[in-house]
Amino acid sequence: MPAQVLQKQHPLAGYLALTPNEDREDSAFSPYVPLASVPADWDIIILMWAQADETSPRVALNTCFRPDCPNHETEAAFTAAVKDRVSRGSVVQFSVQSSSDTYSIDTDAKANTFVTSLQTIVDKYGFNGVDVDLNWMVRGDDPDFRTPSDASSIHLISAVTTLRDVFGPSFFLSITTGIGSKAAGINAFESHLAVIYALRDVVDVFYTEAISNSGSNIYTDVDGSAYDLTTPEYLIASASLLLASNGTPVQNSSVLFPPLKAEQVFVLAELTHDSRNQYYRVNTSTTHDAMTCVARGENCHSYHLGGKALQGFRGFVADAINDDERDEGSFRKDMGPLLDAIANNASLPSVLPTVSTSTSGTSSSSSLHNGMTPSSTADRNTGAVWYWRLRRRRSRVLRDSETRPYGISTSYIIPAAPVMASSRDTDGVTPISTQSKGRIVLESPTVPPAQHDPPTGELSQSDAGAPARFAVLQDAIRHAGFSVEALVTSLYRVAPEPSVAESAEHPPTYRASDAV
Repeated sequence: MPAQVLQKQHPLAGYLALTPNEDREDSAFSPYVPLASVPADWDIIILMWAQADETSPRVALNTCFRPDCPNHETEAAFTAAVKDRVSRGSVVQFSVQSSSDTYSIDTDAKANTFVTSLQTIVDKYGFNGVDVDLNWMVRGDDPDFRTPSDASSIHLISAVTTLRDVFGPSFFLSITTGIGSKAAGINAFESHLAVIYALRDVVDVFYTEAISNSGSNIYTDVDGSAYDLTTPEYLIASASLLLASNGTPVQNSSVLFPPLKAEQVFVLAELTHDSRNQYYRVNTSTTHDAMTCVARGENCHSYHLGGKALQGFRGFVADAINDDERDEGSFRKDMGPLLDAIANNASLPSVLPTVSTSTSGTSSSSSLHNGMTPSSTADRNTGAVWYWRLRRRRSRVLRDSETRPYGISTSYIIPAAPVMASSRDTDGVTPISTQSKGRIVLESPTVPPAQHDPPTGELSQSDAGAPARFAVLQDAIRHAGFSVEALVTSLYRVAPEPSVAESAEHPPTYRASDAV
């Protein structure tokens, strides 16, 4: 582990979504958090995402700055925040994924372009690390993980090795991967095991996650034990999966996968509020007990570590910081002091209370699961791949299936603020509040203009004494990308002049795609 980059034995790590679900109107929203507003407690920040174009191996940072996104920071402020965090000893890296399921680096030329485009991003913004998400970068199968044969895995291995040579030993390189498991052993998606095996002495850490092969909310460990994905046992099993002292069984192979170094392994902890992913969400007590078990062999619930703690295990990486800040930093405030106590061999603090958040209006995890389970082919773990990709995909675009009243959605934005100089004292960091911040976005349905022509002069007649207010309103509407006419048309669609027969009826709820 490069001492110049990461000095803590158990750093606090988390993903930061650059394009979160900030436009969701229900409990699933994730606030946008400017990098400068991320509390100083976070030692490793993994930015999601940099995307590789599906038609080329070129990579570009997938984010949005002012003025295109008025509630985000400017590109100059973002760059300054990156360099400030790096100068104070943090790791600020970006995670690379592809923009499609067909992307691969399968030639020398593509590998070279991949490397040079990452160099360009690093040089432009000042990052000191890169993460490669294998789920989006590897396409083939390697039956023997010791000898990769698929072109996409061979050239990706070559590209990451070149990155190490180009950036040197102080640059932070990581791999994100999902590991499929069942009683017969592990089977990383496509060629993941081959890439992990080849790069184990090249990259610094692996961000791993044990995935249910069936796409269900129950994970089956290599010993046949079954754990719900929201329990400490599941997180403990995930941490243990690639650290078995004698190696881990591999499906359809007599060869055991040799253990990684404990200090190379992080495990993802899902903090999402998205109702589709609630069967992944873990709370503070879950991660607290899991880390206590892995590090000290205590509070293991029903999981049996075999009498030996996994000394050196790095910790759990929050997915994502945006969701945790919405929860007033519950994960950060609990896990930070716990990690410090473990590193200093001190007595462990008690778990902090979990912030209660509303999930009203969302479906239960069981009903969501029943409606989303894909068909799968056991040998290729199709369902697990589908589930992993669904979970890891972050987008600001509202899904077409979402039903909302009259196209109105609320966005919560955490404003840019000076970087906090305090550390992990739970009383020393002021939680970022999201409850008082927001904007209303009006999506105008397509209505024939002649059907609801806005009456002329009504706006000025309604408040003739305050023309300045309407000027401000017009500027805000234009800034949001709408026209006054479209807004007025939408309002007439929302609240048309009622007839006697219609006045007692409730207005309908419709999808944006249903507007006529």
